[in-house]
Amino acid sequence: MNNGSYTLIDASNNGNTALITGFTLGVLTGGYSYTLDNNTGGFLKLTVGTAAAGPYYWTGARSTSSWATLVDNLGTTTSNWATGSAAGSDAGATPGKIDVIFTLGSPVTTTLDQPYSLTGLTFAGSSAGGLTFAGSSAGNGNVTINAGGGDGVLTLGSNGITVLTGASSSATTIGANVVIGSAQSWSVADSVQTLTVSGIISGNGNLLTKSGSGALVLTGTNTFDGGLTANAGTVKVNNANSLGAGAGGMTLNNATLQATAGFTDSRNVTLGHANSAISVDASQTLTFANSVSTKLTGSGVLNASGAGKLVLDDRLNANDFSGGSILSGGGTVQAYGLNSLGSGNITLNAATLQVSGTFTDARLLTVGNAASA
Repeated sequence: MNNGSYTLIDASNNGNTALITGFTLGVLTGGYSYTLDNNTGGFLKLTVGTAAAGPYYWTGARSTSSWATLVDNLGTTTSNWATGSAAGSDAGATPGKIDVIFTLGSPVTTTLDQPYSLTGLTFAGSSAGGLTFAGSSAGNGNVTINAGGGDGVLTLGSNGITVLTGASSSATTIGANVVIGSAQSWSVADSVQTLTVSGIISGNGNLLTKSGSGALVLTGTNTFDGGLTANAGTVKVNNANSLGAGAGGMTLNNATLQATAGFTDSRNVTLGHANSAISVDASQTLTFANSVSTKLTGSGVLNASGAGKLVLDDRLNANDFSGGSILSGGGTVQAYGLNSLGSGNITLNAATLQVSGTFTDARLLTVGNAASA
């Protein structure tokens, strides 16, 4: 759509000068401002302009929770968005390719109601005195974003998603489908914070990086294929597809992959840090399958934790990570030969190591408290 004035109704024949009323704005394309003009008798016009520059802040000022719905009141268009700050000027428009920021101190559920392409999405804290980007503990500012009506897909650019310190001690949830439009980072700053994405995450060839000490929970049948790198915090999944297409692989640096349900995975995992960890919840089993596409590699340490069971079956593609293994947390690690544990020393601390087959191994094995092998 181009800027300009569009005549929607022309009832001016025969000198009709009555004002045309009873029409309202509905769900409209993001990135523009819209005004219904009936000030000229016999005409109803839609005026389209360039939206104010971002970022856009969610205000929730309208009775609807929709990102896309505008309200026209006597020629003035208002929305759920403001520019400048959360208490800034009403944008009179819906977001285009800009940054979107939520700064609420109380829970809110929103709906997209149409596709949006943003450069980034930020969740910040809020306080009674005004906008606070960090450190606020006022209220429960968790946000839920659902698809709503229509094709409610959220496409994110290079700024990704940021959950700032103080944004919420509870959960922020994106239920809409998300497209990774370019390589980006999703940051969850604090260890008490959780960002849950239950919609389907897609995107071709773009790396998704998890940062921050909080948790990223992925529950969708995701198809993104650029790989996932976790630099800090925890990535929680309940199925292999939540990690995206297996061809993209996963890198664990100073971070934990936590399996909250049992499943089998067939991807390469690179252990890049002394604190690279894989945790399996109690009564669950995570199996890295016997497949030519499956390998645990890298210079880091395998920190196997949790009360569940981790199965390492590398008979078709030997694991070759070199930092050693530390097994703890009360669970079990089942290995098809000690080579499944790569190279480097092995430490057992309140865990069970089950090894199949006959083998000879010369590495150092340290057995700590309540461990068995």
